[in-house]
Amino acid sequence: MRTFLVSIIKEEKFFVARCPELGVTSQGESLEEAQANIKGAIEL
Repeated sequence: MRTFLVSIIKEEKFFVARCPELGVTSQGESLEEAQANIKGAIEL
C-alpha cells in the first residue's frame, strides 16, 4: 500500500480533489464524496 498527498479545495458548488504526484483530479458535492472519488481515481 502506498500513500499519496491529496489536496481538496472548495470551489463554488463542488469540492475538487487533486493528487499532484499522479496527475489525478476528481470532485464531489461534499467533502466525503470528493474523498471517495479521488480514492477511486487513484486506485485505477
